[in-house]
Amino acid sequence: MNTELNEFLEQQKKGLVQLASDLRKARIAAARKAGAGIPRRRIKSLNVRVPPLARSGVRLSVVSHAQCRA
Repeated sequence: MNTELNEFLEQQKKGLVQLASDLRKARIAAARKAGAGIPRRRIKSLNVRVPPLARSGVRLSVVSHAQCRA
């Protein structure tokens, strides 16, 4: 009985490891795909605006993307 339980748990562990790996790869692929659709000049325009905003003491996690672009 104990061996069957250990085998079952090992199978579940392998399944969860594979699921986590697949999820990680899918998130990376989605981020790359989203990044590929953004024109270079738009990214460069954000690079000009974000550092002064960061130095102003505003928490960037609170600032929306639209506010950075304005």
